[in-house]
Amino acid sequence: MTIIKLIKCKVKEGQHESFSNGQLAWEALRHCEGFEGQCGGWTQSREALVLGKWCSSGDVAQFMASVHDSIFLKSNQEATYSECDIHYLEHCHSIVPLVTKNNAPGSGVISVSRHDNISDVDRFMHDQTNIWHPVLIRAEGMLGCFISVSTLHSDCFLVVTHWQSFSDYEHFKESTLLREEQQNEPQRYLCDLSECLVNEEVSWRVFPENTKEKSMY
Repeated sequence: MTIIKLIKCKVKEGQHESFSNGQLAWEALRHCEGFEGQCGGWTQSREALVLGKWCSSGDVAQFMASVHDSIFLKSNQEATYSECDIHYLEHCHSIVPLVTKNNAPGSGVISVSRHDNISDVDRFMHDQTNIWHPVLIRAEGMLGCFISVSTLHSDCFLVVTHWQSFSDYEHFKESTLLREEQQNEPQRYLCDLSECLVNEEVSWRVFPENTKEKSMY
């Protein structure tokens, strides 16, 4: 099962540039067995958020037991943040736009929505694949989306959507999202929903060596 690794760091005041420079050390991931991609950037509250994708939990375990510590030491990031939260999730579903853009050359915007305590998981997944999938693949500026479920809590899901620009995200939210929510009433099974927007840092992108398809989706 494909694994999504979510890392969120509360970076100390005045340490954002140092953290970002240290993030370049993770370019070494491109040589790791089972690694499929990584991207990230800054939330609106200036926290660092990084998303990684791996072929399996075994590949993650092998990475953590082998080269992780040496890369981490090389990054010099430990002194740049006060908190670091890591979550593992299993990939459930991907959405690729009708017109593939092979990832935008410039920085984009990543919407990270966390859905906790879902009362009807089957309905949630049905709506994601049958309602939101057809809508998103046609959305202007949508670069890709994936849905994943927590490895610890089966009623906790993460929906990550990558947009070419903030204006594309806002246009979708105002023209389509609100209308679909009114029609389909997801609040019937959604209890706790939180979202953060991430301004992507292009320099944080890492993809496996010798791969032509540079996308997380």
